[in-house]
Amino acid sequence: MPPLKRARQSSPEAGRSALRRYGAPVTDLSTFNPAKLVGVRCTSHASDGVSLDFRTRQIQLALEIEKLKARESNDKATGDAGISAAAESVTRLVALSETAASYRTHDAADATHAGDTADPVHGLARHCEEAVVKAVTPATLESLSAAVEIQQSAGQLTLQRSSVKQSLDISKIKDSPSTVFVLNGNNDEGYVKTLGAQLAHLKQVRFIVSGFGGHGTTDRYPVRTDRTEADRFVQLLREAGIDRGQIVVEPFSTNSGENARYVGQLLSRKPSDEPIDIVVCGTPAAVLRQTLTYVAQMPHDGKRTINFKAAPRVPLGAYETATDSLATLRECFTLLNYLHNTDYLPGAAQFANAGEYSDMMSAIGAEPVEAIRRFRKEILETPADETGSASALFTDGDRSFSLQDAMRDIAFVDKPGFEKSAATARSLSLEQTQALQRAHRAVSKMFEAVETQFERTPNGTATPNPASN
Repeated sequence: MPPLKRARQSSPEAGRSALRRYGAPVTDLSTFNPAKLVGVRCTSHASDGVSLDFRTRQIQLALEIEKLKARESNDKATGDAGISAAAESVTRLVALSETAASYRTHDAADATHAGDTADPVHGLARHCEEAVVKAVTPATLESLSAAVEIQQSAGQLTLQRSSVKQSLDISKIKDSPSTVFVLNGNNDEGYVKTLGAQLAHLKQVRFIVSGFGGHGTTDRYPVRTDRTEADRFVQLLREAGIDRGQIVVEPFSTNSGENARYVGQLLSRKPSDEPIDIVVCGTPAAVLRQTLTYVAQMPHDGKRTINFKAAPRVPLGAYETATDSLATLRECFTLLNYLHNTDYLPGAAQFANAGEYSDMMSAIGAEPVEAIRRFRKEILETPADETGSASALFTDGDRSFSLQDAMRDIAFVDKPGFEKSAATARSLSLEQTQALQRAHRAVSKMFEAVETQFERTPNGTATPNPASN
């Protein structure tokens, strides 16, 4: 499936040109009527029957926001920035239309993807299920969904609370517009239904649903059902009894970093000095990483106090299949890779109580590191002909490597005390960080090969798609 093309950065003049091509000439957004875009379809692929009305609806919302910004300011730079943002939205529509035809082409293939034994990575993932299940324990998922509360005030971070055993207490949540639940999009609808049921009694809090689609969703259902991840989450929250007026939609993000940045931009539309609680919600294996991502990447003006909180934990018993375990293992590698190789997550030096934050990350990170150690041991000790782990199915630049290669190259994770340094500092050599990246890539590719066939039943439990049986 061809990936969705990212929107290009646009200048104001390029923005005007892009809008003119869609019958919407504009010199400034204060006089622009975004309704002129409604009804635009993918005319070049009309025979495929793929309607893009749902994208124009979201673009209309984005343009209305930019229009209001332009009206509120006489500053030319603000107006130009709004036109650029509008052009970026239109560019997303153009990019989507350029790939729309491929969705129908792949419909039949997607429907039987779960049983596609011609995909060697899919086969590897299935043959490694026993190793994955042995590596991931209930304690692994419990650690990755730990309760964390971090305050950001006057440019300073402070760890307020952390607990692996105790989740955020819903009874203590302030029912106020200053409490914002952010639901990050993915293909796990079970957690949305559970949270919706738990929070339906709160009538003043706000919800932001964030996500166009990412791996596991973009090439499955959003285009064909006229729904993005965010649109689907709105439906689930409404079914749980949450009023539509409490929900704001952010329909463009395709990864956790974009979730954080675009949500921050939405919140900045109405500047305020009032403290705000942002409760970051996601599938259990990812909620700790996503919370830390918001702390590190969500834009803010530094004037208001922001309290970031990991979401209340949903029942973890619904996440016990082999594919769930592979998702959890992937998150173990993602957390470790991000801590060592990126600035996606905050570092201890950014905290006023750096020692407490380091201790917290060491305690939480210990179990994910143990899961990686157990998986590595299983892969290296199991005969390769039983799993296919010696096949060079992955690439790193011009280099091809196997799952066994990747696990062999991260021998440093077995070093005593590694879990402490891994969770708090970048202590690896260049060679080791590259090895960690390769291991992360291999496990991620294995999960991506099976997640699109993975569905959840109405009660939130996980089942394979019948096509795989």
